[in-house]
Amino acid sequence: MVSLDVIEQALIEKLIESPFSFPQLPPHTLTVRQLAAKSSVHLNEIVSLIEQDKGLSHHLERLADSPLYRQPVPPYDLKGAIVRIGIKATSNVILTYVLKNLFPCHSYLARKYQGETWQRSLVFAALSSILAKHVGSIDTDRALLSALLQDVGSLFLVTQLDDYPDCISSPQSVRTICNQLNRVIGSKLINTWQLPNAFSNVIKTKDFWAFSASKKYNLIDHSLIARFLFLHQNPRTKPTTELSSLPSFLKSPFQYWRHADATRIYSTLYEETLQLVDMLGGNAKGILIPPPRSVLGK
Repeated sequence: MVSLDVIEQALIEKLIESPFSFPQLPPHTLTVRQLAAKSSVHLNEIVSLIEQDKGLSHHLERLADSPLYRQPVPPYDLKGAIVRIGIKATSNVILTYVLKNLFPCHSYLARKYQGETWQRSLVFAALSSILAKHVGSIDTDRALLSALLQDVGSLFLVTQLDDYPDCISSPQSVRTICNQLNRVIGSKLINTWQLPNAFSNVIKTKDFWAFSASKKYNLIDHSLIARFLFLHQNPRTKPTTELSSLPSFLKSPFQYWRHADATRIYSTLYEETLQLVDMLGGNAKGILIPPPRSVLGK
C-alpha cells in the first residue's frame, strides 16, 4: 500500500511543481462572463448563447423563481429570467451549473465521494447566499459562487485519486489528501479560469476563524460566518469557538441583531436555504439539521 505522504508528494509534483493542464471551462461560460464584464452589452447576445443549452436555460428560469429572486409572477421566458437575476449574476450562476460536471471520475468510489462533496458545497453555497440576502452589502450571487468554490480543489483532486485504489477506497485517506491540498489546488483552478482573486482568497482563509485583514465587512468575512453557521448546525462538525469571538462577526451587521447567537441566526436562514437548495437541484437531507423547535419563530 502506498503511504499518504508518498501520494501527496506525487500529486504536488504533478499538479503544482510541474506544468499541468487543468480542466477548462466550456467556451460559452467564458464568453458570457466576458460579455457580462462589458460596460454595455446586448442582452440578446447572452440569450442566444445560453438558449443553446436547454438544461442551463431551464435551470436559470427555475432559479429566477427561487427565494432569492422570486416576484409575484414567474419569469415568462429565458430573457425574463436573465433580466430578473441580472447579467453579472447570471454569469456566476452559469459557472455554478457547469462545475458539477467539469471533473469526471472513472471509479464508483471516486464518483461517490465527489458527489457527496458537491452536495455539501451546494448546500453551503445556498446558506451563504441566503445569509447575504440578510446582510445587504454582499452580492448574493458572489456569496453563492465563492462558497461553492471553497472545495473545488477537492472536487478535482478526487479525479486524481482514481490512480490510487488503496487511497480512494478509504474515506479517511481521501479526506486527508483533500484537506491538505484543497487550498492550493483550488487557488490554481481559480487562476486558470481567470476568476477574481477574491474567490481565491476565500479558499485560502477557509476555517481560519481568527482571520481579519480589513476593517470593513467583506466577502472573506461573510464566507467565514457562513461556514461557521454551516458547521455549527451539525453536532459532528460544530466548532469549539463561539461565533461572537470571530473578528468577522464583530464587523458584521449580525452583532446588532436582537438574537445574535449562531443557532438563532441559522434558524432564520433554514427554510429559505432548503428552498434554494431544491431550486439548485441539490439535496440537503442529512446535511442541514433542522433547528431546535425552541428557537423557531423567535
